[in-house]
Amino acid sequence: MIFLNWDWFYSLYSISFMFLIIAFFWKIIIYPITLISLIFTDNIQFIFMKVIMIIPYYFMATFAAVVGLGVNEGVRSFFILLVGGIFLFIQSITGVFQAEMDKDGKNDQLGLIRYRYFGAIFGVVYYVVLIFVPELTYNSVIIFVYEIIYWIREIQILSMIIALFAFLYVLYSMLICIIAVVGMISTSLKKKNS
Repeated sequence: MIFLNWDWFYSLYSISFMFLIIAFFWKIIIYPITLISLIFTDNIQFIFMKVIMIIPYYFMATFAAVVGLGVNEGVRSFFILLVGGIFLFIQSITGVFQAEMDKDGKNDQLGLIRYRYFGAIFGVVYYVVLIFVPELTYNSVIIFVYEIIYWIREIQILSMIIALFAFLYVLYSMLICIIAVVGMISTSLKKKNS
């Protein structure tokens, strides 16, 4: 029975491990990118930042697919791909929900928060495409990033610290997603009752 083996848990852990590293590097990379965008006019800056916002979702979808397609010595497991897709969706919703919560004018000068929905949808759709066309996961950028992640994973102490955070990250993402879903349901119920 599929629930009795630990492949799904290991896959979820692997995906969250990769998501954490991608999020860490993205936080470092986004600041210079934002500074570069300041040289453009407002319209070009707006378009530039919309395109840039898709990049983390591209990496998350790709690495979720890499893990899902590579578990069990490369044997494709529908259940593990489903777990990876659900976690990618939860992570995408969590990112959008956090951006909405942080919306206070300072963090959204360009009005870009609503475009995070497009990034989240792009990530999930791209993940589905990768399941059917796994060749798209093999390019020099993905291989380079994967090698960095693998190198980090080989450092014992750092790997243990990230593993702990990866586990907590899974729990946190699920909690935020539950809060977001409950919030959406209660809002829709209030609108119906009004």
